[in-house]
Amino acid sequence: MAEATEHPHLAARINTRAVYVLYCLCLLAAHAGGLGIAPLMAIAGVIGLATAAISQGRQGLDLGLKPARWMIALLLFLLWAAISASWSDYTAKGLSNPVKLLIGAVFYIFGMGAFFRAAKGVTKRGVGVIVIATFIAAILLCLDTLTGYRLSMLVDPVGPNEDPISRLGDAQMNVSQGIIMANLVFAPIATLLLWTQRRGPWMVAALIILNITAAVAGGIMAGVLALVLTITAMGFAAIRPTAVIKTLTYVSMGLVGFAPLFGALMGAVPQSVRDALPFSWEHRLVTWGYSAELTRAAPIRGHGFDASRTFNATFEARGFEGLAKISLHPHNAGLQIWLETGAIGALLAVITIFFIGQKAQDFASGGRARAVAVAGTMAAVILIASVSYGVWQDWWWALIALSTGLLGFVPKTRRNYAPIASDKGKL
Repeated sequence: MAEATEHPHLAARINTRAVYVLYCLCLLAAHAGGLGIAPLMAIAGVIGLATAAISQGRQGLDLGLKPARWMIALLLFLLWAAISASWSDYTAKGLSNPVKLLIGAVFYIFGMGAFFRAAKGVTKRGVGVIVIATFIAAILLCLDTLTGYRLSMLVDPVGPNEDPISRLGDAQMNVSQGIIMANLVFAPIATLLLWTQRRGPWMVAALIILNITAAVAGGIMAGVLALVLTITAMGFAAIRPTAVIKTLTYVSMGLVGFAPLFGALMGAVPQSVRDALPFSWEHRLVTWGYSAELTRAAPIRGHGFDASRTFNATFEARGFEGLAKISLHPHNAGLQIWLETGAIGALLAVITIFFIGQKAQDFASGGRARAVAVAGTMAAVILIASVSYGVWQDWWWALIALSTGLLGFVPKTRRNYAPIASDKGKL
């Protein structure tokens, strides 16, 4: 055992410095399209696991996170999703997507643990690295969107055989991932600024301006809505932490559990109302309504993992013909879960969200700062998951893990209330 504990401080320093470097790299990866976030968080998990093993002492293997019910529920949900691939009409090349996601989720959890372990010995310099990197990323997003993506084109110029208009569209899509990452890390970073920096309120105001500017200039209305909802949740959580976190938990459970009803209601919105909406939102209403219809054909077990990609029904709108009713996925987590994994998957997802909500309440019991940060993070995830990305995208899961890991850096303050239950000795 003496050999195992010979260099615990060195292992901790390696873990901490790796977390800072990987966070900075994730910010760059998000600006470039986000796909790099998944492998970077997996690397964080590997480093966290390795350094924890090196630091192992009498207290056992400290992975930064204790085993909890939400972890088991999450893995069971992903396991059912992987099983559903066996009856899906979609076939992927190479290692199947559900298997990759299931394996990835394990390492993302380890990556979260690496962030929490790094936060235990955080210094003023470490906080400075995180804050400065976040502001630089926000400034770069603003520069790119305000200049018509010239920064992206400068880094990756248009090739001689490439279509400039198509490349511009790719740049816009890539930068949108950076804007979404800015949304998800805002709550922990803003809380960190408010509780650790003398000019914290002014710095938070500057970060809000940068994030809204990038979202508006980039045409990412979901980013604006997410930031507004995040700030609102943070404000109410400062006053009523338990009520806000419970509300967010139940709302999230309802959005999944009653997703088919939501989709049917959205599909029934009158055409006059749709015409008044931006085209992207009209397309969402069509997608949600059609997805709700499809759930009725396989309500219990669903159509199978990634089956959303196989539906080819089209519609006409605003002079355009042949528009896909479902473009890759329903752009709503609850509807995609119901559509592909059925009521069984939805039930497992709801159970997982319930346990995550309990864990969020436990974390928020550590004081007002933590309550504000976790409420804001939950609000951002709920909004983005409800209107945007596919529920199985690796980088999205990794980004949620990263933003959750950042919560570990938020300081404990005077306890709000007693935690629900200690995780000690429990799963």
